[in-house]
Formats: sequence, C-alpha cells, structure tokens
Amino acid sequence: MTLRLVQVSDLHLSRSHPFFFHNWDVAVEAINADPPDLVVASGDLALHGDVRPDDLAFVHAQLDRLSAPVLRLPGNHDCGDNLPQGDGACTAERLRQYRDLVGPDRWAERLGDWTLVGINAQLYDTGLSDAGEQTEWLTGTLEGLGGRPFALFLHKPLFLNEPDEARHGQHCLSPQARGPLLRLLRKHPPALVASGHLHAWRRRRWHGATMIWAPALGFVLRLPEMPSSGGTRRVGWVEYELGDGRLRAAFRRDQRMIDHDISNWVAEDSQSFYRRIADAPFRSAT
Repeated sequence: MTLRLVQVSDLHLSRSHPFFFHNWDVAVEAINADPPDLVVASGDLALHGDVRPDDLAFVHAQLDRLSAPVLRLPGNHDCGDNLPQGDGACTAERLRQYRDLVGPDRWAERLGDWTLVGINAQLYDTGLSDAGEQTEWLTGTLEGLGGRPFALFLHKPLFLNEPDEARHGQHCLSPQARGPLLRLLRKHPPALVASGHLHAWRRRRWHGATMIWAPALGFVLRLPEMPSSGGTRRVGWVEYELGDGRLRAAFRRDQRMIDHDISNWVAEDSQSFYRRIADAPFRSAT
C-alpha cells in the first residue's frame, strides 16, 4: 500500500492582512484537484496568531477547505517562540489559545504500516510543564511503535548542517533541546524528519533518515543573519509517497504562485517588522 501525503508550511495567513492569501488559494485548488491521503500543516500557519487570535480562527477555517484530512502543528507565529523574545515568547496562555482555536499541538496518526508523529517544536527551552509532558509522551509513543516505520514532523529543523553545531539563533532547535531529542531518535530511528520555518526546500540524509525542509507557501526570505545552508527558496509544498520500504519526496508548486520576497521589508529588524504588520490596520486599495 502506497500512501500519498502533502506537507504545507509557513502559510502566514491573516483575514485582516491577506498579503499572502493568493498562494494559499492556488495551493488549495491544486491539492484538491488530486487529493492526497493526508495533509500535514507544519507551522507558521497564521501571520501573527500569537497576538491576533482571529488569525488562528481564520487559519482553522482555511485548512478546512482542503478535501483531505489535515494534521496541524504550531510555529512561532502561532504560539510564540522558544527562547525568551520579550513579548514574543511561547507562553501557557498562547499555547491554550492555539489549542482552542486550531487544535492539538502534538499527535500520532497510524496510516497503514506508517505512523506520522507531530511535535510542538516551540515548547523547547520555554520551561513550561508542557515541554516535559511532550517529551514523556514522545518517548512512550516511539517505544510503542515496535520498530515500525515512522515520520516525525515539527516546525523548526533539528539542526541546520551538523547535529553538534552551535546555536543558530531561532533558526533551528537549540543545542540543549536538540541533544536529548537526537539521542531518542538514535534509539528509535525515523525514516523521515520533516520541518518548515526556514522558507526553503532542501533534502538531506542523517542517521539513515531523510531530512526535509518544506518550502514556505507564503513568501521567500533572504536575510544576512540567516546561515547559508543551501536549499531552494521558492514557494510551494512537498508531496510524499510512503510505501513498503520506500519513501519519495518531491517539491511541488503551481505556476500561478508568486515568489513574494519580503527581504527588504525585514532587513533591519524582522521582529519589529512582524509586530508592526500585526498591529497596523489593513487598508484595501480603492
């Protein structure tokens, strides 16, 4: 049995600030024309859901437009970020808000011989009790698989280039969060580790696993502080085929999509830029 799976990531949707809605609208039409067995939405679903609850409610309704079942994970724009970032940190209240308006922030879904496991990458380094609960849940879940193939989904990559690399800001998991998780994954090796966050499509191998960076659907981004780790910076999504001993992953896009490049918008201070567009009223052209 072969399973078809689609991963969409970094949609950055907002009812009040619909800058990137066109790409989402096109993607919905294209994916629904040949529906997969399942869709995974791997974070940054909203433009600024951590401070605008309506963005999360809007995202929930938009994901329901897909004709296939959808599993959803939060990113930093949905429930806040890992390390303290002033008013941008992941908090218990923002986590509750995400769960209320979008759904669970972790899951394990059995599909044929495969199990898809999703975790909330934003919990690491927060000190929230939910982080420890997730680690305990993940350990029990992987131990219960009995060696069956599984795919792990999370918003942020485990690392950029090497598992023992130093911190790279908020671009991937921190070394202190990454270490215990990598030890667990060495004990229970995944066939696939798929993330988003970096607005780039890239495929690599690590410890026998295929490691995928999903491209963004909303926009592309090239900033000086972003490490050069390769990858293709074009909007799109990923399509997987999971079969007996076989895993295929391919970049997909529709020719109608637009590679919005907002690098010049955020070149000086990306955090304050995102806050400004979250707080500013949107005025339609007349």
